[in-house]
Amino acid sequence: MSENKALDISSLKKAIKSLTSAKRIIELFRQAAKNKLIADVDLWMEFNKARNKTSHIYNEEVAQETLKISLDSLEHFKAFVEALEARL
Repeated sequence: MSENKALDISSLKKAIKSLTSAKRIIELFRQAAKNKLIADVDLWMEFNKARNKTSHIYNEEVAQETLKISLDSLEHFKAFVEALEARL
């Protein structure tokens, strides 16, 4: 593994460990985009927003919206995993 790849992965691991707020989450997504692990920061923020709603699903409309976003996100999650695996 090249030194740059090791540094990139190390930086991402540190960012993940420090996640506790929305500002840190958006920074994590920005770093992932900078390192070409994801393509669209805003899209990943939308995924995160939908995930946060899942603990507060009290009606059918919110449940359906969250399900749609979850299904739409699968290809992006797969691409993220592939990008990570390519760096190992």
